[in-house]
Amino acid sequence: MSAAPKFGALVKGDDDNLHIRHFHTAASAAAIASAQRDLAMPPDARSAGIRSADLARELGVSSVTIRRAWKAGELPAKEHGERTLIIPHKIARLVRTFGLLGVRRMMRAGQPLNG
Repeated sequence: MSAAPKFGALVKGDDDNLHIRHFHTAASAAAIASAQRDLAMPPDARSAGIRSADLARELGVSSVTIRRAWKAGELPAKEHGERTLIIPHKIARLVRTFGLLGVRRMMRAGQPLNG
C-alpha cells in the first residue's frame, strides 16, 4: 500500500471550476499548477484590457451601451476581431470609479485618459 498523496495543487477542472488535486511529489503538483496558469490566458491578452461585455456586466448595463459610447468617441477602446471590444485597464478603472457619464465628461473636457 502506497502513502497517500500529500502535495496539493489548485487546478481548473473540465467544468471550469477550481479544484484541489493531490500529488505524491511537490514537483508534480508545481508542474501541473504552473502549466495550467500559463495556458489560462496569453500574456498579451492579460495586459491588453477588459472585454466590453465583462465591463458591462460589472456595471449592470448592456454591452450595447458600452459599444455606443465607444462609437460616439466617449470611451477609448480597441477592436479585437469583428465583435470584441477591448477597453484598457486604466480606462476600465476610471469607468468603475466615475461611471460612463464621468468618463464622457472627461473626454469632452479634453482630459487625457491615456488608455
